[in-house]
Amino acid sequence: MRKYILLFEMMFFSFLNAQQGTTIVLATFEDESTDLLYVNEPINFELSLFVSEPHIGINTKPDINTSSKSYVAINIPDADWDGNFGELKLKNPILVTESTRYLYFKAYRSIQPKPFRIAINDNYENDQNVVFFGLLAENDKWIECCADLGTFMGRELISLNFIFSCNWSEPRSGWGESTYMFDDFELRNYPQPTDPSSINNMQDEYIVLYPNPVKNILYISASEQSVPYQVSVFDIMGKKLLEQRVKKSLNVSNLKKGYYILKINETKSFQFIKE
Repeated sequence: MRKYILLFEMMFFSFLNAQQGTTIVLATFEDESTDLLYVNEPINFELSLFVSEPHIGINTKPDINTSSKSYVAINIPDADWDGNFGELKLKNPILVTESTRYLYFKAYRSIQPKPFRIAINDNYENDQNVVFFGLLAENDKWIECCADLGTFMGRELISLNFIFSCNWSEPRSGWGESTYMFDDFELRNYPQPTDPSSINNMQDEYIVLYPNPVKNILYISASEQSVPYQVSVFDIMGKKLLEQRVKKSLNVSNLKKGYYILKINETKSFQFIKE
């Protein structure tokens, strides 16, 4: 009888753990000796763009995020994007599986002249490697973010590569010194829905796609009313799957789950996730 009780307890706690999800803490930056991530100098790094180059430093905004340290970089005014890079490298690569599919982190930006982006494994300009691209919903506030690594299943996660400010659209100047901080990187096996009031993922200076991730209807909101739009959708291999003219929304219900590139009027490119 005792054997069956023990077996039941094991099954119960296994079920409970599965329900709660699993978490791998990559870095809290409180004790670098226990963190799985470390600061590495990226390729084509341009030191002249920084007042303070990317480093593990003091969290100067301990509001929602009460940690004493974080990954910090401070740009000079009007810092260009080329060379405006940072890299956190894993001490040992981690295989992306269902258990490690979702990358969580906290992000802070004192001002947001442009979107920032995070790619994986040493590639800044290849859109297929980008897992996060957007603006935070608010300046001067810590926001929790989530990136789905589902398109990298079966591949090793080696590094997280940052462009702190993606300055490749207008205006090209007119903002001051800007501070960026990142903290509490984790890999989880479950997606926690992101509060749309907290983060505007895949957002541009002029065009916003929402909801993102999307199940059926993807809405396009723009500060410039240049409608209708000529819209093309590509998979991560560059194959064109859809092309049409739209006014405010696009039906993507027939697409499979995964990452896609949306081009608008052949001039702007965005990523979105199909759930």
